[in-house]
Amino acid sequence: CVANMIDLEKPPRTEVQLQIALEPLSAIENFDALAQEHWDDFDNPQPSFRKEILERASAVVARVNGVPVGYILFIVNQSPFYNELWCTVGMYFIQRKYRGRSIGTKMFNYLENVAKHTGCSKIQSSYNLKQPLAEFYQKRGYKTTHHAVCKEV
Repeated sequence: CVANMIDLEKPPRTEVQLQIALEPLSAIENFDALAQEHWDDFDNPQPSFRKEILERASAVVARVNGVPVGYILFIVNQSPFYNELWCTVGMYFIQRKYRGRSIGTKMFNYLENVAKHTGCSKIQSSYNLKQPLAEFYQKRGYKTTHHAVCKEV
């Protein structure tokens, strides 16, 4: 009888299904909520994204059991200085409760394959100093080449 009580107290086991795919921004049905959570992580004010501009970006989307939990927004562009295509990451986010599960690594592996097949010679990214990701990038073979600065005007 005690064994039955213990079994009832355990939450049911559910299978977690992770999907990583290239999707248009419009396919991320909860993008506004994810973007707000992304901005809240930095203690920043409400973002005022212009979706018509963001729609120009491509998105690598991580879904857990069909629900978007993270994204990498990127563009492929001609280098302004060299005769090369570059992949530029503009935004990268994974919901806090899904971090530390190798989802970011899988997302960047997917992005690297997309960049290679698109003819890109480089992937460039940056990260907010409020949540430094140097170790994350370094483990994946990225090298720090520049520090970006920003000033609101």
